[in-house]
Amino acid sequence: MKHFSQEEIIRAIRSNNTDFIESIYTDNYPGIRAYINSNSGNNHDAQEIVQMGIVHICKKASENKLNIKKNLSALLFTICKNMWLKDLERKRKEIKNKTGIIEHYYNEPVTIKDPDEIELFDLFEKHLNNLKPGCQKVLRMFFKGISYKDMAALLNINSSNYLKSLKFKCKEELTENIYNDPYFKKNTFRSN
Repeated sequence: MKHFSQEEIIRAIRSNNTDFIESIYTDNYPGIRAYINSNSGNNHDAQEIVQMGIVHICKKASENKLNIKKNLSALLFTICKNMWLKDLERKRKEIKNKTGIIEHYYNEPVTIKDPDEIELFDLFEKHLNNLKPGCQKVLRMFFKGISYKDMAALLNINSSNYLKSLKFKCKEELTENIYNDPYFKKNTFRSN
């Protein structure tokens, strides 16, 4: 992309110069797409993030709040990177929340009727079964509501603090495995 001054950029955006705005997208999309694809995203995610980044820049330009320190490409990349990292964090929190829903099903037998929750439960079971046997035992006992003291006795573990730490690590591994599953990434229930 040709280097433009801040004034030229603001003038082009304010005059709604669609060729200029399209060139921002075309010139910057490949690099941002590569970053997002290498960080748990896909092409669709990249398209949305780049579009939101450009909208953000246009809004700032129209409000006289656009401050380009290096160049427009660097600014757009930084904006898109930050948006993507916030989106990833939101999605990680969401899967932890949905894992909580699944824990509920372990604690109280209920019939799951929502197709998305059935798929999520199946995905959860698949990854739970792929954990090391020790992690499977700890998590299944935890999901059934067995106390740490009783778990420690059943598993012949002397320290309930060690057991809590083990449960935490196993649960984090399970959550991460579900989040990184290609099926989870491509399905709509992850963004509901």
